[in-house]
Amino acid sequence: MSLKTVLPIFALSVSTTVAVAYTQPVLPDGTVAGAGEAIVGLAQRDAENNVVGVTVVGLAVGTAGAAIAIGDELEVGADGKLVPLAAGVSVGIAMEAAAADGDKFSVLLK
Repeated sequence: MSLKTVLPIFALSVSTTVAVAYTQPVLPDGTVAGAGEAIVGLAQRDAENNVVGVTVVGLAVGTAGAAIAIGDELEVGADGKLVPLAAGVSVGIAMEAAAADGDKFSVLLK
């Protein structure tokens, strides 16, 4: 199954001074989150004109940093990718599996 559905329940426009790409986890200051950090949400598209649309709550698309199973709790890993929760802050739940690093998959942000 390939959902990759986007259904934001709550979204924000966040000011940024850095390049933020589609699916990257975003911090309140508009930068890309590092491993284990709490996030505002996931970028809905590439940042443009110093603004990035961010899904805060709802279904969003994330990029896997490792294999992920449906139902896995997720945290931010390296390079703005999501990985199964280990020692960081939970940012959401995988709504579909991702077989490998770089795969896009649906995430329920809570």
